[in-house]
Amino acid sequence: MIQDANNEQMQIGKIGSQEAPIASGGAALDSGILDADAPTVVRVIATQDIYFDIGVAAVATINHTILPAGVIEYWEVPAGAVFSVLQVSAAGSVRLTVLA
Repeated sequence: MIQDANNEQMQIGKIGSQEAPIASGGAALDSGILDADAPTVVRVIATQDIYFDIGVAAVATINHTILPAGVIEYWEVPAGAVFSVLQVSAAGSVRLTVLA
């Protein structure tokens, strides 16, 4: 593991594949299955606020977690699962970067 200036271990990942942007709109859309056989860690950023859900049959709704525009987060997507998004108020795009 890599260490920071205080000699504390830092977990980092390297970039794997860049998924095609998901357009956030008035209906939930998803990434498609990222990996059928193993969990995947993704870096997520959206141009507009979105609701999102992660799961095998995930469909984001207004009852799910909000990711504010411009905030970068990292999430684990289980094997066989999708990353589903829904716009909060304005359409935008969502970028998923798979970390290897």
